[in-house]
Amino acid sequence: MKALRDLYDNAPIGYLSMTPNGVVTRVNDTFLVWTGYRRDEVLGKTFESLLMVGSDIFYETRYVPVLRLSGSVRDVSLTIQRSDGRPLPILVSSTTRLGPEGEPLLVRTVIFDATERNGLERELLTARRIAEASEARVRVLQDASMAFTDCATEADLAQALATIARTAFRASHAAVMLADDAGVLGVVAGTHPLDHLLGAVDPRPEADAVRSGHSCWSAAPPMLRPDIPGWTWRFG
Repeated sequence: MKALRDLYDNAPIGYLSMTPNGVVTRVNDTFLVWTGYRRDEVLGKTFESLLMVGSDIFYETRYVPVLRLSGSVRDVSLTIQRSDGRPLPILVSSTTRLGPEGEPLLVRTVIFDATERNGLERELLTARRIAEASEARVRVLQDASMAFTDCATEADLAQALATIARTAFRASHAAVMLADDAGVLGVVAGTHPLDHLLGAVDPRPEADAVRSGHSCWSAAPPMLRPDIPGWTWRFG
C-alpha cells in the first residue's frame, strides 16, 4: 500500500479525483508542486475554479459536455492558474467511474504539464510566419521583375511601381510622385490617400520626406498637427 501511495503521489503527472459535479476529492503531490497550492486549498474546490479565465469557458463548453456524453475525454488543452497567479498550460484526460446502476460515481483525471509543448508550438508558429514572410518578399520581387520588364514608358514604370508597392504592403493606396520644374511633387501613378484631405497649397508630408531624406508615417490614432489638421507625422 505504501508503494502504491508513493506511486500515486510522486507520479510524473498530476492526478485528481472529482465528484461528477467537478468537486476535487483527491489530489496527488505532483499536482500540488506544479501549482503551488496546499492540499487543503484544492480539496473541496471545483476543478473549474482552478482554471484561468477563458479556460473555464472552454471547460464548460468542451470538457464537461463530452465527459457527460461519452464518459471520458482525452487531451483537452486548458490552463491552470497557479497559486502565485502564473498560468500553467495543461492537457487533461478524464474518465468516469460508474456505479452498479450505471450512475456516475467518480471522475478520475490525469494532468500533463504542457509548458514545453506550448513553447514548441510557439516556436513552430514563429518559424512558419518567418517562412511565409520570406516567401511573400520573394513573390513581390518576382512580380516586380516581370512587371518592370513589360514597361515601355516612364508612365508604365510608375504605374507598375505603384501597383507593386500597394500589393507588397497590402495598402489601400500607393502613389508614385515626381517633381516638376518648380519642385512641386505631383502624383503620376496610383492614388494619394491624402488628396481628399489636403488642398493644393497645403503643406504635404511627402515634401517633408524628400527634404529630410527619411520616410514618414502617420501615428495611430491620428493626433493634431497645426499645419496638417487631423494628422501627425513622424520621421525615422
